[in-house]
Amino acid sequence: MSRERRIFDRDFKINAVLLVQRGGSTMKQISKDIDINYQMLAEWKKEYEKKGDLAFPGNGKQLPPDFALSFCSIFHVVHPPFFLMFF
Repeated sequence: MSRERRIFDRDFKINAVLLVQRGGSTMKQISKDIDINYQMLAEWKKEYEKKGDLAFPGNGKQLPPDFALSFCSIFHVVHPPFFLMFF
C-alpha cells in the first residue's frame, strides 16, 4: 500500500532544518521523529543553506521577481499585460 502524498508548508520545512542545524540529534533521528523521509530533509537543508530566507517560496515553478520587467523589455511592451501586474 502506498502512502498518500503529503504537503509541507514553508514553516514546517524551516523548523525541520533548524532542528538539524541546532544539533542534539542526528538528521536521521530528526527525520524519524517528524515522520519524513531522510532524503527529503537533506534536500530541504541543502536548499535552506543555499537560499536562506528565499528558500521554499511556494507551489510550482516560481518566476523570478523581475520577470515582468524583463518580459516587457524583451518584447518592447510599454504597459505590461494585466497578468504580469502581480509579479
